[in-house]
Amino acid sequence: MYGRGNFFSPKRTKILTPKTTDNERRKRDEKKGKQEQNFNSIYLESKLKLSIKFKWIQTLRAVSERFGFEEEKNKVLPKSMPGNYRHSTGSFWHHINWNKVHKYSVAFSVCLLVIGAYLSTSVLDKSVSVSFSIRFTGRLVSVIRESRNSDFTIETVPGKVPDLDMMFDCVDWPVIKASDYQGPHALKPPPLFRYCGDDQTLDIVFPDWSYWGWVETNIKPWEKLLAELNEGNKRVRWMDREPFAYWKGNPHVAEKRMELLKCNVSEKHDWNARVYAQDWVKESQQGYKQSSLASQCIHRYKIYIEGSAWSVSEKYILACDSVTLMVTPNYYDFFTRSLMPVQHYWPINIEDKCRSIEFAVDWCNGHKSKAQEIGRKASSFIQNDLKMDFVYDYMFHLLSEYSKLLRYKPTIPPNAVELCSETMACPAEGLVKKFMFDSMVMGPSDVNPCSMPPAFEPFALEQYLDRKLYSIKQVEKWEQKYRDVVQDQRS
Repeated sequence: MYGRGNFFSPKRTKILTPKTTDNERRKRDEKKGKQEQNFNSIYLESKLKLSIKFKWIQTLRAVSERFGFEEEKNKVLPKSMPGNYRHSTGSFWHHINWNKVHKYSVAFSVCLLVIGAYLSTSVLDKSVSVSFSIRFTGRLVSVIRESRNSDFTIETVPGKVPDLDMMFDCVDWPVIKASDYQGPHALKPPPLFRYCGDDQTLDIVFPDWSYWGWVETNIKPWEKLLAELNEGNKRVRWMDREPFAYWKGNPHVAEKRMELLKCNVSEKHDWNARVYAQDWVKESQQGYKQSSLASQCIHRYKIYIEGSAWSVSEKYILACDSVTLMVTPNYYDFFTRSLMPVQHYWPINIEDKCRSIEFAVDWCNGHKSKAQEIGRKASSFIQNDLKMDFVYDYMFHLLSEYSKLLRYKPTIPPNAVELCSETMACPAEGLVKKFMFDSMVMGPSDVNPCSMPPAFEPFALEQYLDRKLYSIKQVEKWEQKYRDVVQDQRS
C-alpha cells in the first residue's frame, strides 16, 4: 500500500533513565540469572537449526547501538535521507492508536525498554514455538547490546528509541488484510511487523534479517556483501558480459518459479534465458563454491522473480550493474516502491514470462547504451541509497513514530525473558558467531539520524504511480509490436 502520508517524523522523543536502587538492582540481577538459565535451555534444545536462526530481532540492534546516547552537544546536524524513503507504510496508521497491543497468534512479542529488552514467547502457537523462537532470537546478541567498545548498554545510558511493545511475524507473506478492518464498527488492526507487504494488507514493513547475514545460504552481512558486489561489477566490462538473462535460485517455493524453468534454452527454442535450479543442501555440502553472489555479476541481464512472497534476492540482483528483468511483483519491501520501470529495471509480464524475457533481451541487446544505463542506475540506487546508515535511520524513525501511537506505557510482560549478549553469544559457533561479529556495530553513531524526506502529497503520489504505469504500458506496446513483426516474418 502506498502511503499518502508519512509514518515517520524527524522529531525526537527524549527518554530519561529511571533511577534504580541497590535492592532493585540485586533483585533484577537474580531474576536475570534465572531467566538466562531458562533461555539457554530453550536455545540448546533447538540445536541451533540453521533454517530458522537468522531472522527478526537483529534489525533492532541498529537502533539501540547507533542512537544510544541522548547527549546532543557535539553532534553533527542530521542530513536528509534519499527521496526514495518518501514511501511509508501508509497514512492509515496516523488515525490509529492502541491502548494495548493485543498479541497476534503467530507473532513474537518484544518489549524494548530503556532498561532492557524482553522477549515473550507465551503468545506463540505451541506447534511453532521452538523453531520460530530461535528464528526470531538467533541474533539478539548483536541487536540489543553488542556495543562493548563504547561503554554503552541499554541499562546505563539513556536511549533515543522510546519504550516499545511490538510484535513480529517471521513468515514471509503479509496477513493483516485491510478489508477486515473497514467500516464504522471495524476493530483496530493489530500492528504486526514483517518483511514485506502488498496493496491489500496493513502489515508494517521492516528491513529483513539478511542485512545481518543469512547463515544457511552463506550470504554475508549487507555491508560486507555490498562491497564485494561493487568489486564484482568491475570484473567484466558490461559490453563483454554474457548477453543472456540469468537466474539461479530455488524453484520449488513457488509455481511461478517452476514455470520460469520452462524459459531455459532447449533444442526447440532459445528464449535468451539461462535458468538454473539451486540445490542449497548440495551447495552447503560442497562449501558454497557455486553460489557467490559477487561472481554472478558477469551477465548483462538478471531475472528477479518472487518466491512464496517477496525475495531477499532483489537487492543483490539490482546491485550487479546488470539490467534487472523484474517479473511482475505482488509484494514490496521497505525500499522497492521507489524503483521506476525502464529507469531501474525492465518489467517482465508474469502471464507470458518466456516471450517477455526473449523480447527484453533482444531489445536491450539492440539498445546497449540505454540498457547499460538502466543497470547502472539500479546499482547506484542500491550502493548509495541502501547503505546501512540509511537502513538504520529508517528503522529509527519507524520505531519512533510507531511508539507515538501507543496510548499506554509498555511494561515487562509476565514470564518474559530478558535478553542480553551472554545468553546468545555463548552457544553460538561457526558461521553464526562469525556473522555476529561481522555485522557488529562497534558503538553508537556520533551523528544524529538523518531526517526523513516529506511524504507524498496525494496528487504527487498519483502522478508518481501514473508514471510507473505509463512506463509499463509503454514496454507492453513495444513488446506487442515486436511480436507482430516476428509473426509477419514467419508468415
